[in-house]
Amino acid sequence: MKKLQILTTFYVVFSFYMNAQVGIGTTSPDTSALLDLNSSSKGFLVPRLTSVERDQINYGNIAEGLIIYNLDSKMLEIFDGNDWNRIVMEKLITEKPSKELLNGDFENWMRDKLDDWTIIEEGIKVEKDSVIIKAGKKSAKIQLNTTQQDTTDLRQRIQLEKGTYEISFYVFHLDKTSRVRLYADSFKNYSDSSIINEWQEVRSTFTLNNTQEIEIGFRFYDTDEFIDSSRLYLDHVQLIKK
Repeated sequence: MKKLQILTTFYVVFSFYMNAQVGIGTTSPDTSALLDLNSSSKGFLVPRLTSVERDQINYGNIAEGLIIYNLDSKMLEIFDGNDWNRIVMEKLITEKPSKELLNGDFENWMRDKLDDWTIIEEGIKVEKDSVIIKAGKKSAKIQLNTTQQDTTDLRQRIQLEKGTYEISFYVFHLDKTSRVRLYADSFKNYSDSSIINEWQEVRSTFTLNNTQEIEIGFRFYDTDEFIDSSRLYLDHVQLIKK
């Protein structure tokens, strides 16, 4: 009898590995799937980690294809063998569009890459800084190193409903050879390049006549005609509906 039980157990285990399919919520898993989950009331929950916890997985010895949900960036991420990459997710636009400007204090970085902002890397280099800060624990250090002004943008796209908005940010100039111009659906105010070694606030307002997706961000100018590289710092970007 004992021998029969052992043989039965062996047969079940052997059959499982031969078929290599598991169904949860279904008795007939799809033949193309190793694991088939089926439910009309529940979802699949992947491991949820902060960026710090993610970077400590297996002491950095990470399998290619590993997937997590990042609690800091609020995004699914996949490891490609060298770096973590976001799995692009399109946010559902409801009747009340999001008014949120993401990562306005430049606190969130994926290793050394700034989250939520699009960087035109040919013209500027963006690094995190924890010394010269206006709010929070980090700021964005911008280094201009190009002769082409149209490749010096830092932007993000957001969905806004119609209305009047005020946008503001702080900039810290190290010298008088650079300045920043605010962009909110169109070009707005400049920073004052004569104010150095202290934070200055730049504000502007704009009005949207319809609910729409727009770009928010900055263009950087080297007033020394790019004879040498120039550095400045950004922090505490805010967008408020008036």
